[in-house]
Order: sequence, then C-alpha cells, then structure tokens
Amino acid sequence: MGVAALVFGILGIVTCWVPFVGILLGFIGLILGIMSMMKKSGNKAFGLIGIVVGGIGMIICVVITILAFVIGDAAMDAVDDYQLENSPAESVPFNP
Repeated sequence: MGVAALVFGILGIVTCWVPFVGILLGFIGLILGIMSMMKKSGNKAFGLIGIVVGGIGMIICVVITILAFVIGDAAMDAVDDYQLENSPAESVPFNP
C-alpha cells in the first residue's frame, strides 16, 4: 500500500497543472500513505514518502488552480476595459 501511495503522490505532482485532478490524485496518495503507516507490517518508508509527496502535490495543485482563476479573471477584466475604451463614441444601432 505504501508503493501505491508513492505512485499516486507522484501522479498528483505530475498532474498538478490540471485543475482538481492533481488534488484528487494527491489526496488518494495521502490517504493510502496514512493507511500504510497504520499497518503493523510492511515498509513504512514508502507510506511516509507517499504522504509527503501527495501533500506537496495537493498544495501545488491548489496554488496553480487559484492562480489560474485569478489570472483568468484579470484577463477578462482587461479585455472588457479594452473594449469599453475602444468602442465608438456614438454607436448607431443597425435597423434593416
């Protein structure tokens, strides 16, 4: 289970640029890592590394997702401002 946690954590980092996908994969890696650490037998090192990598993947994905929404909103505002500034002073409606 520790190896699966590590794999999902790495996948969370690799896909962190895709909104919500990296969060989901990192979360799965985090949960599997915690479950691996709770088991009495097995290699706990992979579980711990899976927890760390999954958490880092989730944090990176959240930051990138927030930045994407903020930058997208700023771009939309800039386009709206540009269109308002460059519109003709008196627009004549088209009447066929």
